[in-house]
Amino acid sequence: MYIIIEDIRSDDPRLDERMVHFGDFWHYDVRYIAPEHESDVYIKWLKHEILDEAVARCYKFVGAVNNEVTVVADTASSQDNSNIRLTSSQTAKSIVFLSQENITNTVLFLKAAARFHIKHHLQNKETESALYAELDKCATIADCQMFMATYFDLQFAYTVNKEKNKKIQAEFDLH
Repeated sequence: MYIIIEDIRSDDPRLDERMVHFGDFWHYDVRYIAPEHESDVYIKWLKHEILDEAVARCYKFVGAVNNEVTVVADTASSQDNSNIRLTSSQTAKSIVFLSQENITNTVLFLKAAARFHIKHHLQNKETESALYAELDKCATIADCQMFMATYFDLQFAYTVNKEKNKKIQAEFDLH
């Protein structure tokens, strides 16, 4: 089972070691619970949403621009260089074009994260249904990114210099 939860400290007692960190996005973690542990891991005390595996795997594509992502690989050595800043001559850069399945699942992931944020952090609840209706109109990665930039002040490469037109005056306790 894959779930999206709010970032929590690694020493938080609600975090079961069987909830394996799978990925992260903004204020949220994607966690994996193996089938043999699903019935034993208590997740009801965490704010969470269950995700399909294909949707959970698309957390890494949320920053796509024109349905493309840039992938950079270390070509300098096979050693752990996590504390070393590599120069462009030590990296291989590739552009990866997302498949239609990855595009669809990335949209679903972004919408799940947005719904989660609205559900748990919206201050003026009278705007909730209007926000969900606006979110439902999002059909592309760019649409979802623009929605999140407009309402959550979460910027993506695609949204940085774009005009944000707020149709709904929503207030959140977490940005």
